[in-house]
Amino acid sequence: MNLFLDLETTGFNPCLNDIIEIAIVGDGLEFHEYVRPLRLDRYAIEKSSEVHGISYDKMMSFERPDLICDKLLSFLRQTKLEKL
Repeated sequence: MNLFLDLETTGFNPCLNDIIEIAIVGDGLEFHEYVRPLRLDRYAIEKSSEVHGISYDKMMSFERPDLICDKLLSFLRQTKLEKL
């Protein structure tokens, strides 16, 4: 099984920045969700918007990370990756 992962973030430092978009595709499967950032540093978010085009206000409308994690785990169970 081949899966491809694409992430959008608010920066490159995992200690300071957050994932705001997760996409996984492959073998006829697709997962795509936006994630509300945990760190609400408006300056960092607005600077990252220059790269990915997602505004601060739009990010604030995304679902919380804990809700996205449940969806992601459910998707991964469907792929049978837990057996690898």
